[in-house]
Amino acid sequence: MTTQRNIVFLAGIFPKRQQKFIRDNSIGVIQNAADAYQKNVIAGLAAQQDVAAVVVNLPFISAYPSSFKKAWYPAVTDHECGIVVEGRGFTNLSLIRYFARLLSALAGLGRGSAAAADAILVYSAHTPFMIAAVLAGRVFRRRRLAIIVLDLPEYMGAMGLAQTLFGGINRRLFYWLIGYFDRVVVLTQAMIPRLGLAQQDAIVVEGIAAANVGTMPPTEDADAPQSFLYTGTLALRYGIKELVDGFRMLDCSDTELWVCGAGEGAEYVAAAAVTDPRIRFYGQVDRARALEMQAKASFLVNPRGGEDDFVRYSFPSKVMEYLASGRPVIMYRLPGIPEGYDGYYLPISTPGANGIAAALSAALDLPATDRVAIGIAAQRFVRECKGPREQVQRIVELIYRD
Repeated sequence: MTTQRNIVFLAGIFPKRQQKFIRDNSIGVIQNAADAYQKNVIAGLAAQQDVAAVVVNLPFISAYPSSFKKAWYPAVTDHECGIVVEGRGFTNLSLIRYFARLLSALAGLGRGSAAAADAILVYSAHTPFMIAAVLAGRVFRRRRLAIIVLDLPEYMGAMGLAQTLFGGINRRLFYWLIGYFDRVVVLTQAMIPRLGLAQQDAIVVEGIAAANVGTMPPTEDADAPQSFLYTGTLALRYGIKELVDGFRMLDCSDTELWVCGAGEGAEYVAAAAVTDPRIRFYGQVDRARALEMQAKASFLVNPRGGEDDFVRYSFPSKVMEYLASGRPVIMYRLPGIPEGYDGYYLPISTPGANGIAAALSAALDLPATDRVAIGIAAQRFVRECKGPREQVQRIVELIYRD
């Protein structure tokens, strides 16, 4: 007889009932990639026959008044993949929101089916969640504690006034709290020694390919211009400037660059689009629109280079989404990408705009049959080996490993 495992997932997703509210009240970048990853975790939990799960949820929104229009975030109960999402309300006012989120998360972990769970799984290096889980799991009741760490706090961008003022304290607090967790899910192998973890207490889950991604059939118009697409945060450290500059080196009047996203590089992209009609800047789009554009583009590009130290601890979330699309992907062989991915993408061999230009040009020269074969092989690889059921099963096995 299979033993029932009861897991509460402390998360920050955008519930279906509140997506419009979040979109209408956000100022600047919306954390769509984090939302997608967490929903993939929930889908994986729902797919485990021996797991009963509940989600305690406080969405990852920015602070009022600088980046969000509301000072109070309302509670709502919703469902995701058949799992109950118990949304918690909290004060979103800058400086005090971290304490409000901690208290609200702690209260959520102590109620109903969440209180009865024998394991707590926390998403991200969000210290209010970490403190709440440690209190709920260690102080008030003995429960297994696990955390998914996709970003090290020292490499995360500033998230408002509180983070700017107290970032150093937050980093030290994170590294102290991580010692209270029994198991840790990390993005790359290099993160394990960086966090001071024993190998048996950690597992690398570089990403999760959503089950519903890649099901949209490619719709490229044979008569339309060839197109390169980038969707995601327009952070300069992610190579968006080099992508724009590299594309502009191409002498191809019938080729276009599509860019979707928000961030400090948006102004540069917008200015380039004014002077080069081949560049189309769409701004920040929702996930459904991004997936639609991925199905239409000729190639998907991730221009993040491997020179910076943080890249060793990074596996860009868009890589998994791109590979699952069935379109050929152009990117660097980053230090955080396992060797098993080799052959499933078109590599950028030389750093900088010149290297990107060469990779884009080589991609355009590929026969159509080769493009199709690369895209289909990558899609099959991530959907069969990196889907929610497979990846979350590994997480569950780690949590309950004796």
